[in-house]
Amino acid sequence: MQIPVVLLFLGLLTVPSSSQNSATEQNSATADGANTSEVEEEDPFYKSPVNKLAAAVSNFGYDLYRQQSSRTATANVLLSPFSLATALSGLSLGAGERTEDVISRALFYDLLNKAEVHNTYKDLLASVTGPEKSMKSASRIILEKRLRVKPGFHSQLEKSYKMRLRALSGNTQLDLQEINNWVRQQTKGRIMRFMKDMPTDVSILLAGAAYFK
Repeated sequence: MQIPVVLLFLGLLTVPSSSQNSATEQNSATADGANTSEVEEEDPFYKSPVNKLAAAVSNFGYDLYRQQSSRTATANVLLSPFSLATALSGLSLGAGERTEDVISRALFYDLLNKAEVHNTYKDLLASVTGPEKSMKSASRIILEKRLRVKPGFHSQLEKSYKMRLRALSGNTQLDLQEINNWVRQQTKGRIMRFMKDMPTDVSILLAGAAYFK
């Protein structure tokens, strides 16, 4: 007997008006990443972009799990690092240079260039979510309507990730209904009401759903 499994996530991002970085922290992180990259590049396993991406997503998942589990020692934590990393990688296509670099470092893409990241995701998503596969995965980027979209972002996102942008209308009830309807459709009706209220002071929503048997 096959039991359907549904995974959902919702990410909330804000776009700050200004920000500053510590040069010391950046240099330290760069140095650590460089040392790790040198060691991994010598391993034949890391010659394949797919293997590089798999290792990066695993590292991201472990790092995220440690952060989430440390909040409450007795909590049960269920993560889908591939879904989260996919959504963030898609978002990076429309990000500025600094934000794109932050996302890349958070996802441990030390050994991958931009083209490898997006092309590998394109191939992986096609292979694991094809018509004959039991897994269905979908993600959506929802933007506050005042945000300006980077030229070419729509087409690049659709081409590599099969994701579409959605702009909030500004009507809280309509936006909430649209998001819940999308989740219900993607989960084949198993999640009828994903969100009870729209979050406030949020510039970007990352919504994702994975359904498999």
